[in-house]
Amino acid sequence: MTLDHLRKEIRQEAQRTRRDALKDAENESDAIVKEAENQAKSLLESSRQKAEDDASQKQSLVSAARLEAKKRIAEARDELVAVQLGEVREALREFADSSKYDGVLKDLANSGAEALGGKVRILARKKDLPKLKKWGYSDVDELDCWGGCIVVTTDGRIRMNQTFEALYEQGLEKLRQGIFEEL
Repeated sequence: MTLDHLRKEIRQEAQRTRRDALKDAENESDAIVKEAENQAKSLLESSRQKAEDDASQKQSLVSAARLEAKKRIAEARDELVAVQLGEVREALREFADSSKYDGVLKDLANSGAEALGGKVRILARKKDLPKLKKWGYSDVDELDCWGGCIVVTTDGRIRMNQTFEALYEQGLEKLRQGIFEEL
């Protein structure tokens, strides 16, 4: 073999070695890039999942806070309604001692007597008994109530409760609804 031929062969071998090394380097580079991309995807997915979990947790906190706020508002309204209903009860008690009360008591007694057919027994506050007797009701008895009366048939079978307490209870839902509408 000649020197030129040997040189040529060495060069060819060097080129093959260099190509193989370059190809190995490219393959290794591709593997490293692929591994880096996989790690980046994994890190990105992990970060995205963590962000979603954080957002979900914060959403739950916001929902819980809104629910608590609604609960407090409802409790405040209920308290306000209770105060207003208490004021209505007190107003009824005070009305029984006003100058307009006598006309209301007379109307309640008369309407009850008419509804029950005439001769009746009337139960009312002690201080109202003389008024009822003055209006022609002879069978009257004492009753502990805010005001108004209970009209009873003489045999006691039918009672018409027209006390302020009963009238208040009958209108309680309408009162409550009216107060809620005002709020």
